[in-house]
Amino acid sequence: MALKDPATFKLIGKPVRRLDNAPKINGSAIYSIDMLPPGLLYASVKMCPTLGGKVARLDAAVAQSLPGVRKVITLQPYAGGLASYGSGTGGVAVIADTPFHAMRAVEKVTVEWIMGRPPVSRARTPSVRFLKRSTPTKAKRILSMGTWKRL
Repeated sequence: MALKDPATFKLIGKPVRRLDNAPKINGSAIYSIDMLPPGLLYASVKMCPTLGGKVARLDAAVAQSLPGVRKVITLQPYAGGLASYGSGTGGVAVIADTPFHAMRAVEKVTVEWIMGRPPVSRARTPSVRFLKRSTPTKAKRILSMGTWKRL
């Protein structure tokens, strides 16, 4: 198969006018975020700061009284992608007419949490294999950081 002669190219190397530039420049372009179907609601979420935590007590009276707020609900913990840790995290969601109403109202919700287990920093947790290969002095220094109580 022979290649085309560059002199016969119709598009390559030639300026091409973009058809979508004018609507983007003058603001008349319609994007999917501009679509507002009837009855559309928005939610803003406050999650427990620890993995496996959940809501102990919730005071949503102030948030519920704000304009545009439809409902305040409790989110139960679920495993989701964190199944290897045993559980996910619970939280609170505020459902409202606009994103602004939802975000403002979720800040007004007072939540007491049942905290999950504290996070483990893998960066500071030495592996058993590393400790076994280390010199006794180095292993003792790592153990004194308090990351491992027993091997």
